[in-house]
Amino acid sequence: MTTQTPEKRQELVDELREIQAQMLECLEQAKTLIKQSGQEMTLQRAESYWLAHAKIALTNDHGYLGGSMCSMEDTIEEIAGDEEDELGQCCEDDPAASDQSTQVGQVLGIFAGAGRGCHGVNYA
Repeated sequence: MTTQTPEKRQELVDELREIQAQMLECLEQAKTLIKQSGQEMTLQRAESYWLAHAKIALTNDHGYLGGSMCSMEDTIEEIAGDEEDELGQCCEDDPAASDQSTQVGQVLGIFAGAGRGCHGVNYA
């Protein structure tokens, strides 16, 4: 991996933050257009699914329960801090993160064990 100078890394971070802001602005524009359609149920579905997923993928400041395994914000912070991405790095340093990972795995196992997916579709 090529190491960048601090100045170059800052340029990259600034440009990524600009792209992130533009993408978040586009999501808000899309939401506004859907509102203008007057179709409340369509807006609710969009807010509950793809708008939420996109926003969660872009930023850690989203107001939704849960988060992304690696958001755009996480990527920007890694570049800004020039951190090497090592498997399990976060959990080694933070016992609480490891506990949370275990809990999430258990919850996902419960859902998978139920054999039901989105909208009650039976996958078993």
